[in-house]
Amino acid sequence: MKKYSESLELTEEFKSCLGYPAMPYFYHSAWTFYDMQKYKETIESINQGLKYQPKYAWAYWRRGMAYKALGQEEKAKLDFRAAYLIAVKQSKSELYKNIKENPDIENSLFGAVSADERRRVESEKVPRGEIVLVSENYAEIERSGVKYILNTFIVPFKQPYYILVKRADGKILSFDEVLYMSIEYIKPRGCTSPVERRQDIDSDNSERTAVIVGVAC
Repeated sequence: MKKYSESLELTEEFKSCLGYPAMPYFYHSAWTFYDMQKYKETIESINQGLKYQPKYAWAYWRRGMAYKALGQEEKAKLDFRAAYLIAVKQSKSELYKNIKENPDIENSLFGAVSADERRRVESEKVPRGEIVLVSENYAEIERSGVKYILNTFIVPFKQPYYILVKRADGKILSFDEVLYMSIEYIKPRGCTSPVERRQDIDSDNSERTAVIVGVAC
């Protein structure tokens, strides 16, 4: 019981650091409640978190698991289906990575969606003009003892590439730190001409823990 109390205390500290409530706080609180078999508290915590991030797939999965534990199978199935549909549209590779690591996810999500619907959803084309993740371009690169995580976003069938870079340790980073690495990363992953920098789409988040490097090639 002590470890659960400590876990809840940590999530409260996380909330105080944020200065405002957000999904990570409610989700990790719900996770702890679930492990404590407090399923009603799990559901309530997820309900609060979804007000701030309604498209977080794994919140629906966690709530579905709590409904299932309470014997509310229909509500569980609805949440499992929602989790699948959101997750597969956001990143199919991430979905299957999580399934590989946790068989409970496969059993619950695929049990809520027919094989025919899965084939249809997973073969749908993304409309032109929408920026999407190129999941196969995911990479982890280590430089000088620091691990970086890189992903590519594009507007389908168009240039430029939006290369999202962050440190695995979550620390602050700069454009100078990742520029050369980003260019070398993208060359074998879609370049058919010399790399051209697109500084007009460079950006970073307010915490400077993630940057977008723009290139066309």
